[in-house]
Amino acid sequence: MTISRYFVLLVFTLFISSCSGNQSLESRFSPDASLTEEEEINNNDEPQGQDMVMEEELELPENFPEDVPVYEGARLIRVENNSFIWTSADPINLIVDSYEQGLLGFDWQVERVENDSLVATKENDGGEVSITMGFEVVGDETEFSLVDSRLSENTTTPEGEGDDSGQDSSPTVGASESLQQLVQVGVIDGANESLNGGEVISRRDYARWLVKANNVIFSGDSGKLIRLAEGNDGAVFNDVPTGDPDFPYIQGLANAGLIPSSLTNDPSAIAFNPDQPLTRESLIAWKVPFDFRQSFPTTTLDNIRETWGFQDANQMSPELWQKLYIDWQNGDNANVRRVFGFTKLFQPQKTVSKSEAATTLHRFGYQGDVRSLDEL
Repeated sequence: MTISRYFVLLVFTLFISSCSGNQSLESRFSPDASLTEEEEINNNDEPQGQDMVMEEELELPENFPEDVPVYEGARLIRVENNSFIWTSADPINLIVDSYEQGLLGFDWQVERVENDSLVATKENDGGEVSITMGFEVVGDETEFSLVDSRLSENTTTPEGEGDDSGQDSSPTVGASESLQQLVQVGVIDGANESLNGGEVISRRDYARWLVKANNVIFSGDSGKLIRLAEGNDGAVFNDVPTGDPDFPYIQGLANAGLIPSSLTNDPSAIAFNPDQPLTRESLIAWKVPFDFRQSFPTTTLDNIRETWGFQDANQMSPELWQKLYIDWQNGDNANVRRVFGFTKLFQPQKTVSKSEAATTLHRFGYQGDVRSLDEL
């Protein structure tokens, strides 16, 4: 047995020695380089994977409506005002079809518009409410956004946070800060004006807020201030006499040619209707000139459809097209983006809440020259 063991050992030694010059045989016993490289790559990636797991995930607010389905497996990546954006690895057609059926199941009236966007409406106690959804492919995933009109009116901060005055000073996600800042800088009289952001704002209130906010932000630039009207200025509106408390602001806007009146050769603008609700159309028509401060270019209906993609652009006046087109060119500072989020319907005659109005007044300016209340 001992001789046999020595013999086997000798043969094995000779075999290994003979392999040392044979590359074909050596390759069968050498380590697999690709496996080694793959193992190193996996090891290098491991910390990054851990970081991704540890990254805090966004959560929907507690008051997110129960009659709005949430797509299973989607990851919430952004919450801005009443706009929510998710991403999913599922194909776009599957997600669109799922939401269309899901909203119908909650008794929404659903319409599929251009680019597979969805517009859902229903009636509630406060009138018609709407949801707008947009979908797009980004890389290998589908991003989709949802804007719920109710959240711009009803979303409040948790009890005990914010203002101690006892008033509702936190009307919407992101907009409550703008309302509070308007109080802090003296634009809103916090003691005498309601801070309920869900209330519809009147035309007189927005005119006053607009002029005061502009003059606060540009207090050091006399060339951008709006001069308040005085009692000896002739009233251009038959329903805003010189004795009206808001005459200095409304007449000041008319004197500056920033709202339609007889001074702008608009014979139909004989009344201002100060106590009527402010509409989205007037909100943009009054605010954008404060941002742009130049003559507006000629704009066509196609310009609006190619930029904002509004399905109801034909319901607007050409003057509003001009304001909307310039607003779109203002990028992330656009009033429409900041107030209404992603939407394919502008709804020009829809009323504006106080929180929405306050959001527009948080920033003034165009493209690279923008000032905000944060700087005060």
